[in-house]
Amino acid sequence: MSELLFNNRECAIAIWLYIAAIGLLPRKGFRKSLAGLARSVFGTKICFFLLGLIAYVALIVFLSAKLNLWEWQMLKETVYWFFGTAIVIFANMTDAKKDEHFFRKKVVGTLGFAVVLEFVIGLYSFSLPVELILIPSIVLIAGMIVVAETDQKHAQAKKFLKFVMSVSGIFLLLYTIGKIIHNFASFFTAATLKDFLLHPALTIALLPFIYLLALYSSYESLFRHIEFAVEKKSPEAVPVLKRKILTLCHVNLRRLNTLSRTVMPQIWRVTNKEEAIDTITNIRF
Repeated sequence: MSELLFNNRECAIAIWLYIAAIGLLPRKGFRKSLAGLARSVFGTKICFFLLGLIAYVALIVFLSAKLNLWEWQMLKETVYWFFGTAIVIFANMTDAKKDEHFFRKKVVGTLGFAVVLEFVIGLYSFSLPVELILIPSIVLIAGMIVVAETDQKHAQAKKFLKFVMSVSGIFLLLYTIGKIIHNFASFFTAATLKDFLLHPALTIALLPFIYLLALYSSYESLFRHIEFAVEKKSPEAVPVLKRKILTLCHVNLRRLNTLSRTVMPQIWRVTNKEEAIDTITNIRF
């Protein structure tokens, strides 16, 4: 089912994005905001992380191709996955500090019913004129639901809009099922199975890289706070604390985050190297 050509839904999205760009780019405020966003990304450490993400994904694709698990026909879906799922997970990697089940949820999420439903609905598209009407309509309704959720007085409107979205989703699902039945032989193929497994497989393969980034970010944040809290009172205690933390946590992100939450309220009271060692040693995981 993978193909390099764009279907009508993808063409409709591209057309509307082009129209939006034509409308927004001439506005000075939008250009200024866009330039500021670019500077914040490319002028910071995030840029190096993004380059690392690109290199890691390229390595995954290269190794998969060597094992005959990835083909050039999958390029389009791989690009979609990167700018969708991969970038979203990358942007939310700090959630791993707050949620110890972050990675488990990501794995379970790739195997859920919603993934199957999304894949099935995305298999077939309507004619281009229909898609040009359908895409902005769905975006508009989704945006109205988001706005309605901010104020309880819009509860009835939110309920109606969600009903419309549900009906639309059921209609799309029935339309797709009809198409699958009509094209039964072409649907149940090894190529379709590969297409379905592509996104979940890439997501699961990405998680070790995200784990390492989250680990690095957690260490960096904790060490920066330790330096700020202890360095003036006891400079010799800082390296001792860092070494002790590295010895205790290694590459265990859950343990590091637990230690970070526990040690920070106590670290402000440290005045010498001995107290620093006691503070870390007495922590129970």
